[in-house]
Amino acid sequence: VLSKKYLEIDKLYGPWAAPAGDNRGVLAGVSDYEYSASKAQRDELYGDPNTINPIVFFNTKGIEIYGDKTCLREEGKAMSRVHVRRLVIYVSKLLRKILDGFIYEPNSAATWARANERINSMLDVIRNAGGLSTYQVVIDGTNNTAESILENKMNVVVRLVPFGVVETIEVNLSVDMTGATIV
Repeated sequence: VLSKKYLEIDKLYGPWAAPAGDNRGVLAGVSDYEYSASKAQRDELYGDPNTINPIVFFNTKGIEIYGDKTCLREEGKAMSRVHVRRLVIYVSKLLRKILDGFIYEPNSAATWARANERINSMLDVIRNAGGLSTYQVVIDGTNNTAESILENKMNVVVRLVPFGVVETIEVNLSVDMTGATIV
């Protein structure tokens, strides 16, 4: 069921979309469940140091995936989220396909520029589709030294900055006396 959900998300939103919540986490066609965790139990399962993404039944929404964590326990690390890990896997596969086309090409500035252009074009598509906040590609003389050229290596550095997701919403509500002025 989850692999089918991931395929659906890839097709409709892209592999960088969080496979959880009301918009993408609802498991359509699934009607049977053995147990649904309460809010307190979900908080415990998903809260630090735990990394369990509960699958929960909601009376008004049905059964849905309610979490986006990987087993990486370091909070604040981008790779601790499923949508980021899936983005990295996707980009890595595309990079391999692009860069395979440069095997046995001259290890020169012209080749580096062509590779840089191809990678930037691919990453622009992902950024424009909402998968990346920003990125940087470095294929030049700063990372392709005379030594690496002698070793017949082309060094490529790709830095990705994915979007985070909203996992909690904090609402501050105040009620003032009738006739009060809100500044």
